[in-house]
Amino acid sequence: MRKVTPEQAIGFLHEISGVPDISPQTRFGQLGLDSLGVIEWITNLEEQLDADLDVQKINFRQLDDESIATVLDIIHRHVAEN
Repeated sequence: MRKVTPEQAIGFLHEISGVPDISPQTRFGQLGLDSLGVIEWITNLEEQLDADLDVQKINFRQLDDESIATVLDIIHRHVAEN
């Protein structure tokens, strides 16, 4: 199974959020992504993982208090289970 590293995720999240100094410990909600930004990130993840993410099973708004590293772990588990 392919995985997205925190560094890969951070690079793209920086592009779409404009938030400086993003780290793996940055909370997802601190990025201030609107719905379109979340969709852009999901699309980018799907391309990198070569998988379809079922967004009905992953509620990204409930992940606002989680770190980017934790969100990636959740996504990787989701891909492995499906």
